[in-house]
Amino acid sequence: MKQNYYQKKLPLSSDLSIIMTTNWKFLEKIFYNRSEKHNISKYIVSKYIINNHNILLDSGSTIDLITLELIKSEKKDITITSNNIFAAMHLVGQKKIEFNLLEGMFSDLHAATYSKKANDIIADKDFNFIIIAATAISVEAGIMVGVDDDGNADFKKAALDNFQQSTNAKLIIAVDGTKFFKDTTMHRGVLNIEDWKIFINKYKDRICIITSPLRPSVENSNKNKYEKEISRFAAVNQGADFVCFMSRRLTPEQGTGPDNLPPYNQTAFACTALDASQHLDYIL
Repeated sequence: MKQNYYQKKLPLSSDLSIIMTTNWKFLEKIFYNRSEKHNISKYIVSKYIINNHNILLDSGSTIDLITLELIKSEKKDITITSNNIFAAMHLVGQKKIEFNLLEGMFSDLHAATYSKKANDIIADKDFNFIIIAATAISVEAGIMVGVDDDGNADFKKAALDNFQQSTNAKLIIAVDGTKFFKDTTMHRGVLNIEDWKIFINKYKDRICIITSPLRPSVENSNKNKYEKEISRFAAVNQGADFVCFMSRRLTPEQGTGPDNLPPYNQTAFACTALDASQHLDYIL
């Protein structure tokens, strides 16, 4: 694993471990809906990633476990370029996955590195998959981050720019179900509203949204917001073969996802946008 840091030059050592294990704000975020996030990572690895893939991986607690799942899988010759520190830490001591950790200033809020140099590096690379997380998401605003979260926004924008320049790359937007009804007062879109509208319509055949059903304890008002937002995404992307929503239950026997998962957060939920609007009654 290649480790490059800008300015702070933190190795994956005890110093970084101390920072991560004492940052209660980040730990609270990473453990929130952790089982759902883990299942999303399992689903992405089992359904989309194959041998010899070159992947750009965003920061975020929703997708850091992708590297852990890759280690456990039989997939090989995978190359990952990422700023995700936790994703990198899962790979310490193994040689199965080539992981290029982008250099930059360390963000303890996201356990990630950010820099203009890193953004410039990914602009010139070819990827099979670009996997992005989001603090919140909506049909109008698209992928959102905090209003003051410049490093995160710039990295995601660079990733989306790379995707648009490519003719073959696929974009996976990985968000747990709560991101569809999050209060967005202190959030902003990575793209402006008009650019996002053009983006989602132009590239819908290469975009996949992977999410999770909600826990039974979620308030009905939020469940309604979740269902409404997913149905609106389905309407925007009607007929797009590659756009998937975890919005109806498919059993492991149907061969679409990992087994032995709790019923309420099983990740074998997938359908094309064409099917999504017909199966919203299955959403938990």
